[in-house]
Amino acid sequence: MRFRALLLPIAALPALGACLPSETRPEPGEVVYTLSGAADILGGVQSSDGWSIEFSRFLLAADGVFTYESSRCDVVGLAYTPTLVDVRVPGKHEVNRVLALGECGFSYYIGPLYREHHDDLEVQEWLGPGVTDKDLTLLESLSAGVYVEGKATKAGVTKAFRWSFVSQYFCHPGFDEGAGEDPDATFRVGSGATERVDLAIRGDHLFFDRLDEAAAEVRFDPIAGADTDPAYGNADGEVTQEELSRVPLSAIERADGAYVVEGPIDLATWIYMRMAHVGHPGGTEACSSFELE
Repeated sequence: MRFRALLLPIAALPALGACLPSETRPEPGEVVYTLSGAADILGGVQSSDGWSIEFSRFLLAADGVFTYESSRCDVVGLAYTPTLVDVRVPGKHEVNRVLALGECGFSYYIGPLYREHHDDLEVQEWLGPGVTDKDLTLLESLSAGVYVEGKATKAGVTKAFRWSFVSQYFCHPGFDEGAGEDPDATFRVGSGATERVDLAIRGDHLFFDRLDEAAAEVRFDPIAGADTDPAYGNADGEVTQEELSRVPLSAIERADGAYVVEGPIDLATWIYMRMAHVGHPGGTEACSSFELE
């Protein structure tokens, strides 16, 4: 797998195309990468066991969108524009652009952003709509690329959650030599055309109860139990990742196949695995390099 990147500010990308030698290659197209929140992040999730789940923040630090050069894809120029997005804010939020031609694979890298070695003006440009400097400071303090905050309510009981995750690759084709030649997710951009690629984030997938997503249901009872059960939590109304880490998945597995995996893992690890599958290109099929098998 080869990368060829020319780091330019976004404003310089149109000029780049004009400088290409027309006698050797056609004018490239432009690809605009965005992040957005699906309807469940904006409007909430209803679980099959009676919980109403709402998100108050869903921050993702897009530290790069990679476009894979291959025999079918010519990558001409890439703008490096780290962006902190709250997908609770409606709309498709731009996180990167690239000049390319052909059928290209891509991946979104969500990881920690650090303001060290960057001036204040540059850092302010990282902040997407509705995102503040305090949000960036929070992620820096957690060394996290993802921060999810919300609550779930059932029969007058409310459980809050504030979870962070270090990093995620969405749609990554893998690290083997030549992996970029056969990516899971692709777009096609023609000469002089503009293509928009949106990665929609679906919050309900965090709470799925099984590996087979077609058969999965949203459940919150086992998560709430991590706080309520004295064997795991302190019943203070907030489900922490530390409490989740004390719940062996074997303690909540069901005869119908829910929460059944090979090998011993805990509920915190399960939710981390689910986080790897919240990204959906165009809002359709999940796109992750982490296979739940």
